[in-house]
Amino acid sequence: MLAQNPGALVSCDFLIGQEDVVVHTFATRDRQAINPLAPAVQQQAGMDLEALSAYLKQTGEAGAGEPLVTASGNLAAVRLKLDGKGDAFLVVAIGDSPGAQDSARVGALAKDLAGQVR
Repeated sequence: MLAQNPGALVSCDFLIGQEDVVVHTFATRDRQAINPLAPAVQQQAGMDLEALSAYLKQTGEAGAGEPLVTASGNLAAVRLKLDGKGDAFLVVAIGDSPGAQDSARVGALAKDLAGQVR
């Protein structure tokens, strides 16, 4: 993915209590930074291709700092504010079971983590 869309990817996994949390941050200088993360978004949110396409369109139109939670409720993406050209997204997924999370909680965590990225 980085050969086609030069940028940087940082991924980490950690626990909040007993819940697995996965965070991906991808920045690129050219295109929509969320697109290379599409396979991870689809898998972690349990989306079909139609839902994924709609979600990618929604995130592509989003402003910086606005968390967009998937219908499954366990994943949120936030476009990061940049001081120049390019695009960057932070994606947060909690747990292994789509639909098992409080979507407001997932969105709030994504927004908080995105606010810490400078």
